[in-house]
Amino acid sequence: MNKNEKTHVYLSIKVNEQYRHLLVWGLVWIFMVSGGIEIGWPIWFSIWTQSPYVILMGITFYFTFFKVCPLLHINRTILILNHLLIGILFIVIYILLNHTIPEYETLEEGRGDYLISWDIIDSLPLLSIVWIFAYGLYYSKRGITLAHINNRKALQLAEKQKQLVRQELQFYKSQFNAHLTFNTLSHIYAQVIDQEEAAQSVLLLSDILRYNTAAKADCPVNLDAEIIYLQNFIRIHQIIYPQLHIRFSSEGNTHRFEILPRILVSFVENAIKHGTGNDPDYPISITLRVDERLEFKIINRISRTAKVKSTRLGLDITRQTLNSFYGPLHSLEIKQTDDMYQVHLIIISSSEKKLALAG
Repeated sequence: MNKNEKTHVYLSIKVNEQYRHLLVWGLVWIFMVSGGIEIGWPIWFSIWTQSPYVILMGITFYFTFFKVCPLLHINRTILILNHLLIGILFIVIYILLNHTIPEYETLEEGRGDYLISWDIIDSLPLLSIVWIFAYGLYYSKRGITLAHINNRKALQLAEKQKQLVRQELQFYKSQFNAHLTFNTLSHIYAQVIDQEEAAQSVLLLSDILRYNTAAKADCPVNLDAEIIYLQNFIRIHQIIYPQLHIRFSSEGNTHRFEILPRILVSFVENAIKHGTGNDPDYPISITLRVDERLEFKIINRISRTAKVKSTRLGLDITRQTLNSFYGPLHSLEIKQTDDMYQVHLIIISSSEKKLALAG
């Protein structure tokens, strides 16, 4: 927060806080009055003589809180001058009270002689306490107010970024004409239907594009649909790269599990791009197991001659998506050695997620 923003932090005392202030000042007043009672003053006399001091302390406190403390962030010279002015006024009024209000023992004789220097010495600790509490309350409320402002700005920034992402996604969608694309693929498929491998590639690509178009990034899909998507993704790469060896297996109640779409495929794509899958003795191993949770593992050898330079952008986006949606209800462990790369992802099921959030 810059200097200009600091000057626009205005503090107030809310209605529910006013009752607490009244309570505190009531306790201060009782403390002052009880001090006179303890030394033998009648209660009426203690109330009469001590109440003006409490009023003086209250006026000084709130004037310092509302008018002087904020000057620390605007003009420190004026701040010092205001403190001098308040201090002088406080001491002068304190002296006047001391010389106007009589002692009980000399009630009929009037106020006795009392050195002004003693009044000044007596007033300084009281003035210091009032200032300390005024600054303490000011900075505690200021800290809370600034925290609320920062949180609100963070939420506004996040909303703006979210809106920009939506606009960017909308732009890309506008550039992609799904109807034209699928019609074109259907036309190509009709032309190459006699060529089995080419026709299969067109069908796989059509299914992949249809899934990407239909599945919303923030809406979980059935895991079976995601598995079919993975199988199509793997198969089309095997058609493009005939020497690509991938061993994919899944087990468990996959039809009862839901997952965010396209989460798993980023790890598969990474293994295909940067791994060595051309050795049938060391294929890319992909296993998916589901019971009360999803466990996804990929093991692949690392290519010595990388086909594509890694930007890690896809993996970073996947990490952010997992953290945003699943939070502590998932774990992602990636291990890399000189010749081996392993991914181990665990995601808690939707039912367990609801129970964990409810707890």
